[in-house]
Amino acid sequence: MHFNFSPYAGLLVISAILAAGVSYSAWQRRQTSGGASFAAMTISGAIWAFSSALEMAAADLAVKVTLSKVMYVGISALAPFWLLFALNFTRRIVLRGWRHLWLWIMPVITVALTFTNEWHGLIWSEIKLISTYPIPTAFYAHGSWFWVSVIYNYLLIITGIAALISAITRFPEIYGKQTVGIVIGAALPFVANIFYLLPKERHYTFDFTPLAFALTGVIYWFTIFRFRLFNLTPVARDTLIENMREGVIVVDTDGHVVDINQAAQNIFHFETRPVGKPFTQAFKDWTAFLQVYERYTHTTLPYHHNGRHFELEITALKDKKGGAVGRLLLLRDITERERIERQIRIQGVALEAAANAITITDQNGIIVWINPAFTTMTGYTLEEVRGRTPNVLNSGKHPPEYFRELWSTIKAGQVWHGEITNRRKDGSLYTEEQTIAPVRDQNGEIVQFIAIKQDVTERKQLERLRDDLTHMIVHDLRNPLMILRGSLEILEDAGIAGEEPEEAMQLASASTRRMLTLVNSILDLNQLEAGKMPIERREISLPQLMNDVIGTQMNIARRRGQTLRAYFDEAIPALWMDDRMIERVLQNLLDNALKFTPEGGLISVSARMVSGVAVAVSVKDSGLGINPDLRGKLFEKFVFDRLPGWGNGLGLVFCRMAVEAHGGTIQVEDTSQTGTTITFTLPVQPPPS
Repeated sequence: MHFNFSPYAGLLVISAILAAGVSYSAWQRRQTSGGASFAAMTISGAIWAFSSALEMAAADLAVKVTLSKVMYVGISALAPFWLLFALNFTRRIVLRGWRHLWLWIMPVITVALTFTNEWHGLIWSEIKLISTYPIPTAFYAHGSWFWVSVIYNYLLIITGIAALISAITRFPEIYGKQTVGIVIGAALPFVANIFYLLPKERHYTFDFTPLAFALTGVIYWFTIFRFRLFNLTPVARDTLIENMREGVIVVDTDGHVVDINQAAQNIFHFETRPVGKPFTQAFKDWTAFLQVYERYTHTTLPYHHNGRHFELEITALKDKKGGAVGRLLLLRDITERERIERQIRIQGVALEAAANAITITDQNGIIVWINPAFTTMTGYTLEEVRGRTPNVLNSGKHPPEYFRELWSTIKAGQVWHGEITNRRKDGSLYTEEQTIAPVRDQNGEIVQFIAIKQDVTERKQLERLRDDLTHMIVHDLRNPLMILRGSLEILEDAGIAGEEPEEAMQLASASTRRMLTLVNSILDLNQLEAGKMPIERREISLPQLMNDVIGTQMNIARRRGQTLRAYFDEAIPALWMDDRMIERVLQNLLDNALKFTPEGGLISVSARMVSGVAVAVSVKDSGLGINPDLRGKLFEKFVFDRLPGWGNGLGLVFCRMAVEAHGGTIQVEDTSQTGTTITFTLPVQPPPS
């Protein structure tokens, strides 16, 4: 076996060596997207170039044919591996495992036909030596399957180039440079092969395609080590780094910026990406940032920049063998987080210092935190109640239904407010006024409950003392007043002679009646406030009740020269009410109207339906009206006790409480120099049983 190497064959050997070197570099990065297929593609080119060099140097035709058959192994494999690399690298389609087996049907057939060409001539229809000096040269007349194979390979190569060209517009600058280098490297052999296949003189058979791989190898070598092809794939960068809110900077072992995402570019106000520049040059205007970079290879520490607060994380990047390949700098903007944490600290101090006891539970009512005021009020420390429910304070004074209603309220997202009698750690009972509010997360789900508690034991004791004192006073006054009134009535009936004793007895009788009315009013109001006054509801005709009350006042109105009129809506149904209580309301309102209406004035009483659900009763006089400053205080206790003609002011307070006890409302609708109108409402439907 004799070989005669020419300069051209030597160039092909160099091309093969370069292709093999590029394949080795790519294989070391085979875990990245497209790395393995790129390595396989370039080793296929190396096989093509090396076998082509040997075929050209071989002197014997049979050896040339055998080497040409080996050459077809590299030629047939190159196009499929090229397409796999292009699709994986650009993430157009990721083909792994059995999914790309269909690509190899044509190459396998082509290789099989090549090694059996002597039987059918589908690859080469004719093979012969056309010159022996100075270089033995073989002529290969192409068969029909050769052109099928060429068309198939061209389709794969063109598809891969199209995918890479489209990626140039999508990838950032450095990855665009990678892709341009790859496309140019692929185009050179492609163009050379087209030139080889063009019609030409029969004796001209040199194929410069393998030689083009020498230049392709140089381009790919430069792309891998200059632009760091496969150190970080464009897809990983596109889908992960560029869309991160954190600033990302990648620096290689030579101190050059390999990558920087848009967030980091915005942080440092770069108009263009400083990719490829030395880190110290790109960030020379940020001295503190440079000092941290130069001092640490792996750390996490705070970094302040342009009024913003960042968490700077520096991580050493290593390959599979543990060798350093660069550094990753990650900048997280924690300005808002620090603001929230500062706010939480302030709120925590406020909660700790609050005078009211505060409890925070999870959504299941398990205590997670209490403030010192809770310990002062109950005697329990945080360690003693954490992980337990507020039931630790249960005194047994409330029925289970009370707490079921409480939980149904707060679990429905509403605020509960009420009083609970609890038991301290030492066993003593106390009353707390409590407000419980739900806490929601960003999705609106209830995650915690916060309870604010105030010890109202002393206040409740004072209220009870006040009530007891009031009852004692009014009862002690009531009995002698009733005796005095009865005695005066007996004297009046006996008819003691003389004008002065008779007038004195009348005054005394009137005074006792007034005092007795006052005492009874105080008793009634206290019972209404405490909810202890029984309300005996019956179906009552409101117009009939109003007529009865108006009838008792008609003689008084005539003596004063006043006119008393009534107006009723015929559609008013029977109402469920305590007729004695509502009678007193009407009596009080009419007494006031008669009192403040001048001689010859008009008092009108009306009743009308309101939206079919309530009856509105209005009492209107034609007096001088009420001072606007006092209008909002008409229904408060003892407001008018020092105003001439107003009495003790308890009548209107009783009216308000009595109407509200029936589920209605009362208000001053109008007051002016031409009179005052007071209206109260009563519901039509009976209360639920």
